[in-house]
Amino acid sequence: MENVGIWLDKQKAYLIKGLESDYTLETIKSNFTAPATKEAFGVREKVSPKGFIQEDQFHEREKHQLKEYFKEITDSLKNAKHIVIYGPSLIPKKFQKELEEQYPMLHKKVLDLIKCDSMTEKQLIAMVKKYYSSSIYS
Repeated sequence: MENVGIWLDKQKAYLIKGLESDYTLETIKSNFTAPATKEAFGVREKVSPKGFIQEDQFHEREKHQLKEYFKEITDSLKNAKHIVIYGPSLIPKKFQKELEEQYPMLHKKVLDLIKCDSMTEKQLIAMVKKYYSSSIYS
């Protein structure tokens, strides 16, 4: 069983796994694709024959892409003893909520949710090492 730190946004997730001072970094890329502009997907005023706003279809597609992305991340957490989630924006919160709703056994292992900006891979590893070395969970 290993300690895990996950830094994620919509494009990629970094999984930092290990024990004591020996940590490795794994990268998982998402398949999330967003249109460059509203016109690339359809303007809000355009309504399909069934009355659905095309922008709603985009949001539905985004939800499915995030679910697939989160599943791929959770598949890599089988040996996790403790989990700390990092990242900017709302994606880490959405991931934590997904764990709570769909993966309750993994959600029990989440110790913390920490908001932080992008970092280099070395900075991410150092941050996770520091978290676990300064906590009772090391």
